[in-house]
Amino acid sequence: FPTRRSSDLLPHAQFLHRLLMPYCDQVFLSARLGQWQGTVLETLPTLVDGEDSVGPFSGILTALETYPKVKWLILACDLVHVQASLIERLLDQAHSSAIATCFRNPEYGFPEALCGLYTPKIRPFFQRAKVAKIHCPVKIVQMAGGQLIDPPDVKAVANINTPDELNLLNSAGG
Repeated sequence: FPTRRSSDLLPHAQFLHRLLMPYCDQVFLSARLGQWQGTVLETLPTLVDGEDSVGPFSGILTALETYPKVKWLILACDLVHVQASLIERLLDQAHSSAIATCFRNPEYGFPEALCGLYTPKIRPFFQRAKVAKIHCPVKIVQMAGGQLIDPPDVKAVANINTPDELNLLNSAGG
């Protein structure tokens, strides 16, 4: 797992866990069974996906079904430029009537579904999507009519999975 550029070089998931704590009653990592075993992340509260894990979709559905009456702040661990100001922007701009609120991808306009606020009202959409074998949170947020808000800049919601992607983003000055 990637590490955060900081003086303590935390795994990025651990950094995000700490970042979210002031905004949430509880913060969980999502994982497949045994995914964090033997790592520093195994001590953090985790919601384990069901046996038919299909990526982030499973993590979100697990959260919605485990605590069906709460709003969920969903944040992917590959968003390496996330700061408190981005979380505050999401929470401040979310409409109380919105089924979900996500940032709009600055390049393509689709929902950044792994950086969003989900209300209990979206759970039936995820449940129907599971039956239909639609495992893409972006499509589900679109079908549900989720609210989209603009990020402050391109980097804020850029997902980075390799050192090359990080170098490319940073060199672009975005």
